[in-house]
Amino acid sequence: MPVIVIVLFIAFVIGIRLASSSFSPSAPTIDHLPCSTAPQSAAALAHVGITADGTSRTIPAGIGFVKPWSTNQGSEGTYSGTIVIGGTCVYPLTTQAPTGLVHILGKPNAHMTLAAFFAIWHQPLTADRAATWHGPVTIYVNGKRTSALPSAIRLTNHTAVDIVVGSPSAAPKPYTFPS
Repeated sequence: MPVIVIVLFIAFVIGIRLASSSFSPSAPTIDHLPCSTAPQSAAALAHVGITADGTSRTIPAGIGFVKPWSTNQGSEGTYSGTIVIGGTCVYPLTTQAPTGLVHILGKPNAHMTLAAFFAIWHQPLTADRAATWHGPVTIYVNGKRTSALPSAIRLTNHTAVDIVVGSPSAAPKPYTFPS
């Protein structure tokens, strides 16, 4: 009888710790970044843009939010419409609107990289592919071409990353962050 009481007590304590955890047991940690159920505010904004075949491509809303999503009508920069404001859990790199603005939630750290953003998005980023677009990939950070690996490109406040798929004609125009 005492063994059953001890086992039940341990199970009860473990259950309380799991229930009070701010991390979602159903969403995996991606590139050392957990999916949190605790509310977090945006600490910084970065921008990621993709140009393929000479055409600007859309980075979708909802990256970093695990469905089902909470949405609202709102605006972000020049975009006005439905924005994603929550999910079952939220990774620390998110997009609320289809603008390319990446909200960096909580305290920025070394794991918040371009590679982590693409991993959370569940899209590839290689030397010859960016998401669904194929061709040679050239990356610019704050307007300067870089040969750094995506895992070395940190997303910090006002970092602007431009990914060009195909033949780059010229350096992308500087991105102006909303005030």
